[in-house]
Amino acid sequence: MSLAHVIHRDGSTGQEQRAVYLLGSMFMAFLAVVLFGLEPIPQNQAIHDYADARGCFGLANCGDVLSNLGFTVAGLLGLWMVACKKALFGPQQRVLKALFLLFFSAVTTVSIASSYYHVVLHDHGLFWDRVPITLSFLTLFPAILADRVTPRFGAWFAALAIPAGLGSLVYWITTEAAGAGDLRFYGLVQAFPLFCLMIMPWLFPKASYSQTPYLYAMAGLYGVAKLVEVFDERVFELTGHLVSGHSLKHLFAAAACLVVVPMIRAGAARGPASGGTLSGH
Repeated sequence: MSLAHVIHRDGSTGQEQRAVYLLGSMFMAFLAVVLFGLEPIPQNQAIHDYADARGCFGLANCGDVLSNLGFTVAGLLGLWMVACKKALFGPQQRVLKALFLLFFSAVTTVSIASSYYHVVLHDHGLFWDRVPITLSFLTLFPAILADRVTPRFGAWFAALAIPAGLGSLVYWITTEAAGAGDLRFYGLVQAFPLFCLMIMPWLFPKASYSQTPYLYAMAGLYGVAKLVEVFDERVFELTGHLVSGHSLKHLFAAAACLVVVPMIRAGAARGPASGGTLSGH
């Protein structure tokens, strides 16, 4: 039985049914490209060779380890705000609040997992690094859906996407250990939410807690993070060996996560847009 049929039978809103068809169609298109347009993508082992390998304070690869403190700041600040500022969310936003708590928990965990990876620099460390990154993507995107579609739809999406995302990582590390690594599905987990994020204002324009300028600020900062990551060594040279591209990548990605904090505050000041509850009514 299809998700669309279940939603229709369960008495959903037209907005939910529209979201199922639009997002479902786009996901199937992405999946078709992954399955039929791409060969399996093994992990390039050169990924473990970063430009700044200097140690400090007894830490190996100190710059790439300490730059993860940005995720600690963003995650803990977000957790404190969402957990302690009760006026930010009303009774109808309990799904949204739960998803934001999961998001900031994942962001905080990124700092620990990424620091561990940058000390050990092997595939198993990279696996644990990617777990909270995946959870960050797959809790923030459903939170945006909960705001712009309905809370119930966001909860459903998270319930499906989180196991699928974690499964993509298990699939990658298992195939990598077997000598035939395949990152295609992990790439899908990142690419699909990012693509949807960019077009969300056109697909579902009504928003309260996920206003468009903040979405684009997050996307822009994350884009810069990926750019400096690609030019890791070049950035290291241009800054006179002060900071590497990968260390800056951590800081820009953490800044993207930090944008969620004022986004939530602005949404609380604006008031609920969807007016939905967990039941969708």
